[in-house]
Amino acid sequence: MTHNDNPTGEAPGATAHHADPFDSDRRETEPNMIESEERFRLMADSAPVLIWITGPNRDYLWFNRMWLDFTGRALDDELGSGWISGVHRDDLPACINAHAAAFRSRHPFTVEYRLRSRDGHFHHMLAHGTPRISPLGRFLGYIGTCIDISERKKMEDALQHSREMLRHLVSHQERVREDERKRIARELHDDLGQNLLALRIDVAMLHERTRVHPRLNERVSLALSHIDSTMKAVRAAINNLRPTVLDLGLNAAIDWQVKDFQRRSGISCELTMEDDIVLDDDRATALFRILQESLNNVLRHAQANRVRIALTTAGEKLYMQVADNGIGIFPDSRRKANSFGLVGIEERIIALGGELDIQSNASNGTALTVSIPLDAGCRPASF
Repeated sequence: MTHNDNPTGEAPGATAHHADPFDSDRRETEPNMIESEERFRLMADSAPVLIWITGPNRDYLWFNRMWLDFTGRALDDELGSGWISGVHRDDLPACINAHAAAFRSRHPFTVEYRLRSRDGHFHHMLAHGTPRISPLGRFLGYIGTCIDISERKKMEDALQHSREMLRHLVSHQERVREDERKRIARELHDDLGQNLLALRIDVAMLHERTRVHPRLNERVSLALSHIDSTMKAVRAAINNLRPTVLDLGLNAAIDWQVKDFQRRSGISCELTMEDDIVLDDDRATALFRILQESLNNVLRHAQANRVRIALTTAGEKLYMQVADNGIGIFPDSRRKANSFGLVGIEERIIALGGELDIQSNASNGTALTVSIPLDAGCRPASF
């Protein structure tokens, strides 16, 4: 009786062939995937958005009916890289770079570009791509959508235009206001101030001549005191409108403002400035007003007992920082209704082409930093 020592039935010496378990998975999975993709394509053709599918090598394999109706092109014309012929040439480099970066990282991506429609007009599209991964973890490419955001872009552009116009209006209003303040201050100084000075000289002479008449001299002395009080009030009004010290330069104006604030508030102030910074009148006035508003905010809200003010230049920018040791700013305070202090500061800075940075917390207080570009009208004085 012969025993069969080869239960597999293979010839002696023949190598046994073992089936790859992944082959059966692929045989079972791929028909299911093909059927699933067919169902997806039927559904995608009726979707109200533009849909596309790529392979793993950035070649576009399929576009839905909505895409083809939008572009007015045949499917064969769009496949591969044919679709990019419809992308606006100004947007093409950024679009290609975004796709290339996505295929390298194999992460979801979003990109905006303009795509030509069948009538020849370009529409702003927002494209979202999501990686396609097989059940076995293989990268198959991307599936994505494009949404027409032209109307949204129009509204965004209109809103941006409105904001720019509003800023121009605010800037013009500030210039008009400063010019009016300057005019009124000059008239107060030249007319009322000079008349009061002449009146004081006359009354002072009368005061000397009435010393032999005590009661009359007392009345003249009282009148002289009233004139002095009026002159003081006029000087204060002039300084509130436009400090004459601004005519002496930014350094002198800031030094005066800090000392005046310290005298009025009792808050200790530390001032650091580079010497002889020269600015044109508009910028000097705007920076002075920003400092005024910042110090007023400290006095009204910060509950601080110390303020540090620094004015420096670095690179091509001029920096001004106002830092206090108060209670800080609550996160939502900058946009609180009817709270226009910081909003006004920000608008002034934007009008100067500068930037505003605010760092704040309850333990260290608030540091407000303004930076504006140095140019021909804003530079350290050279000798």
